[in-house]
Amino acid sequence: MKSLTLQDPKTFDLPNKEKVSNVIKLFQSEDKEQFIKSYQELNNTDKFYAVATCVYYFTDVKMARQMFLEELREDLRTLKLLNKPKGKDLHFGYEYKGYAYDKEIMDKISLDYFEVK
Repeated sequence: MKSLTLQDPKTFDLPNKEKVSNVIKLFQSEDKEQFIKSYQELNNTDKFYAVATCVYYFTDVKMARQMFLEELREDLRTLKLLNKPKGKDLHFGYEYKGYAYDKEIMDKISLDYFEVK
């Protein structure tokens, strides 16, 4: 499985709303096998938005661990680095503070953006 690649979130294309919404719904339904399978088929942009949205909105830690901590461990590490670089220079060409500091990116991490309830 190809992991989420470290990339400046400002350089991502627009996410495929249908694909990302489907992956988020599978995560919420706790269908781990289908969630992982569908997630693996996403491109790097869609993986970022799918996993960031799932992480941002989950409410049950036990369920979240069951759903993706083992299989997506590397992607979660990359996501954490993208959100909290803690002084690391990620070589994006500017002082990057994390995607949570960018309103445009955070607006796309909204469940409303993906029409998921």
